[in-house]
Amino acid sequence: MSNQSRRRFVKSALASGVVATNLPTVTASKEVFVHHVLFYLKNAGNAADKAKLLEGLNKLAKCPTIKLVNIG
Repeated sequence: MSNQSRRRFVKSALASGVVATNLPTVTASKEVFVHHVLFYLKNAGNAADKAKLLEGLNKLAKCPTIKLVNIG
């Protein structure tokens, strides 16, 4: 198998139409705003740090302007 970069893969997928034909058509109303946030802990194995992060995220999820939260 040849050494293929991500950029070359995306270009070839787009050129072949694979990406465009396999994606479902999604229509969203203008009122929907989706925001993804990724958190990385400095000490990934530290249970106390993870618990503190989850506590803060669950507290933030109670904000009335946030309609849907998915933590995990």
